[in-house]
Amino acid sequence: MVKDTGPLHLDLKKMRLHPQAMRQILRIGLPAGFQGILFSLSNVVIQSSVNTFGEVIMAGNSAAANIEQFVYVSMNAMYQATISFTSQNYGAGNYHRIRKIMIRAQGCVLVVGWCWATPPRWQVGYCCPSTPPVPRSLRPDWCGWASSAPPMPSAA
Repeated sequence: MVKDTGPLHLDLKKMRLHPQAMRQILRIGLPAGFQGILFSLSNVVIQSSVNTFGEVIMAGNSAAANIEQFVYVSMNAMYQATISFTSQNYGAGNYHRIRKIMIRAQGCVLVVGWCWATPPRWQVGYCCPSTPPVPRSLRPDWCGWASSAPPMPSAA
């Protein structure tokens, strides 16, 4: 690229850091990176805590994590779209649009989150087995376990 004379010519003598641009990148990038670190560390702490409760709890946590992934993918798609729109408007100096984007995105996230938090019967049947390895007193009613599942054999 250094020897190229076309539009993608690289001139090493003109390369330098732009302090104003670097401040903007760090002002946005450092908090975002720190948030990612905290999210990962908190997941490690939660998982190690769950692992101390035994096999049944670990299996339940694993099933819940699978369901959580549906929510995460939905929310992440909205996040990626919002970042794209926000970046375009930030670069163009249309700061008044960024607030509109935030409000509409939060509305979409609330709707998607509500839909996953209150699953219809077909989702419950897909996510919840008919005979869970959980004591009858701990079975959630929203899965229909408390009324339809046979009683579990006692360990005594």
